[in-house]
Amino acid sequence: MNIKEWKAANPEKMREYRKRYNAAHPDRVRESRRKDYHRHKSDRKRSGARGIPDPVKQRARWKAQRARRDGKIVKPVACEVCLRERRLHMHHDDYSKPLVVAFLCVDCHALRHRALEEEKP
Repeated sequence: MNIKEWKAANPEKMREYRKRYNAAHPDRVRESRRKDYHRHKSDRKRSGARGIPDPVKQRARWKAQRARRDGKIVKPVACEVCLRERRLHMHHDDYSKPLVVAFLCVDCHALRHRALEEEKP
C-alpha cells in the first residue's frame, strides 16, 4: 500500500495528524498558505472580485488533469508548435471538449493567448 492509498483509507488519522502538525508548526503552515495564495493570485484576479473560478473552465481543467494522470491523455516530450523540449502547459481551445488539449511550451502558450485576445471584438 502506497502513501496515497493509506491516506485515502485512513481519513480520520490524517485529519488528526494535520491538526497536530498545524498546531506544532504555525509558521510553516502560514508560509505555505501565503505561497498558495500568491501562486493562484492570477486565477482570482481573472475570475472576478470574489475569486470564484469559471466552473466550466475549472471542470475542463480537472477532467484533463485526471485523464493525463490516468493515461488517457499522453503528454508529449516537445511543444506541439515549436517542437522544443521544454516544460509544457495544457491548453484548451474549447472548454466544452475537456479532453482535447494542446501541449505548449510557455512561449507558445503565451502567443496562443495573445492571438485569442486579439480575435475578441
